[in-house]
Amino acid sequence: MVDHMLKGRFMLGISPGNLQSDSEVFGTLDIDRNEKFEEAINHIIALWTEDPPYNLEGKYWNISTAKTHQEDLGQGYILKPYQRDPHPEIFGTVVAPYSKGVIEIGKRGWIPVSANFLQSKWVATHWPNYAEGCEAVGRKADSSVWRVARSIFVADDDKVARDYGTGPQSPYRFYFQQLGGEAAALGQTGSVQNVPGSAR
Repeated sequence: MVDHMLKGRFMLGISPGNLQSDSEVFGTLDIDRNEKFEEAINHIIALWTEDPPYNLEGKYWNISTAKTHQEDLGQGYILKPYQRDPHPEIFGTVVAPYSKGVIEIGKRGWIPVSANFLQSKWVATHWPNYAEGCEAVGRKADSSVWRVARSIFVADDDKVARDYGTGPQSPYRFYFQQLGGEAAALGQTGSVQNVPGSAR
């Protein structure tokens, strides 16, 4: 529906997620979240590209309109996106140094988005793996599609900008303290720690 409202400008951003408290809330703390994530996106793409009646079977979800589909009434039909070449662009977030997930993003023809909190030296490890995924399926990697997220704040006054970015009440300071605490709890501080000479 949103893709039709936007006349084909909808872009889907996806990730299996990594916040432990969210995983507990959704009951996915002790399962293979990547496996569940992959099944979910495969079902979504199938609904976007296949015709009813649907009969999608999986470990986590079964989606079917086989018993109730009535073509003449349009019943049991899920609206397809406006974009059908073959579907809206899919963006996958990349949060780990030397991510293996970005290899799969390349294989699937999705667009990589390197996380905003990673040091530049870790972001640089994403491209070779993305290119490897593209090459595995005979596609040349296009560096123009690679997105690198960064947190940027612009103000009319330098002092306001500094306070907002690094002051004691800075939302960025709060964000990175929270992120660092989560990383420390998981033993993964290496990707977010500041290293002399690295971009902040």
